[in-house]
Amino acid sequence: MESGRSGLSSAARSRLAVLEEARRKWEHIQALVEQATARQSGQFHDGDEGGQARMVKAAMDQIRRGSADVSQILAERKFQALAAEVEQLIVIARPAATVNRATLQGIREVAKSVWTGIEVAEAEIRRQDREEAQDPEV
Repeated sequence: MESGRSGLSSAARSRLAVLEEARRKWEHIQALVEQATARQSGQFHDGDEGGQARMVKAAMDQIRRGSADVSQILAERKFQALAAEVEQLIVIARPAATVNRATLQGIREVAKSVWTGIEVAEAEIRRQDREEAQDPEV
């Protein structure tokens, strides 16, 4: 990632740094989503059904907290559309939600969409910066 920043304006580097921070945090959230999915589906069955449910609930709590952090980072730096997508995940993962296969599938889909959104935003920042460098009047 660092090598892709050379030659960019300071504004572009700053915006990319925000997205890089969001990406790092989002990687952790995606890992938690996969962990919760595996536990809910019984892939890590250890014979303690109540323990499995508690582990899924704990992962969901971490997903919500991490998502709120990412949403705040994005919103503060004018990435409102991405922040709104993250907020969708927070709503789906709300504490009162029944954690079942459909809930986790919805969370996985939103998580993937946010990841794609980060990639698109990074590419757009680079594209705009190249265009501005070619035409300083813009």
